[in-house]
Amino acid sequence: MAGSNLDHSLQEIINDDKPTRARATNGRAKSKACNNCGVIGHLAGACPDPAQCHACGSTAHVVADCPHTDETCDICGRVGHLAVKCRRDDPR
Repeated sequence: MAGSNLDHSLQEIINDDKPTRARATNGRAKSKACNNCGVIGHLAGACPDPAQCHACGSTAHVVADCPHTDETCDICGRVGHLAVKCRRDDPR
């Protein structure tokens, strides 16, 4: 039994060194831009702004109901979003 307790204590120490999901999420939030508003410092789930359509930026509908999903982006040339929601860093 003593070995079992030792193994359990060792496992607790190992687990304490692993980053938790909360810590990993907080680290990402500090360096990634929010998918909703584009501001760095928080993720979309914690965004204070109203939820936006990922294709056009409207707050009146979600991407599944967006009338612009067949349009081509003027920045990256891909179909499915407008330039206002393009995530490409460097325009052509």
